[in-house]
Amino acid sequence: NYRLEIVKLDWDSLIPALDTGTVNAVIAGMTDTAERRQSIDFSNEYYVSELVLIVKKDSKYASATSLNDFSGAKIVSQTSTVTDDVIEDWKTQFNVTHLNALDTFATCAMAVQNGTADAMTAELPVANAIVRGSK
Repeated sequence: NYRLEIVKLDWDSLIPALDTGTVNAVIAGMTDTAERRQSIDFSNEYYVSELVLIVKKDSKYASATSLNDFSGAKIVSQTSTVTDDVIEDWKTQFNVTHLNALDTFATCAMAVQNGTADAMTAELPVANAIVRGSK
């Protein structure tokens, strides 16, 4: 006998909304991390995705087959996401530039499209949606 109300929130407000009781649950592609577990609980894993890079079709990185091929690339992702955190790990290992995170994946895609970024990180379903939307 619960009344379900679904609300759309900005990514950065999801955990604070849980913390304050504004919402009772979040349904999102949010990765379970130790830091996030300090303030919220996660359900059992119901979907596993893979991290990918999106580049322009005519980019010099379009034929890349490994992260080693991205040496010198400027990479961006959405703020407060695991997909952004991973770029920091790649800076030294793969010689990439970690651009300042942007508010949304759509904004990141625009940065790749306009050449501000060479690539963006995203989970595969997000990447597929972005690529389908750009055709």
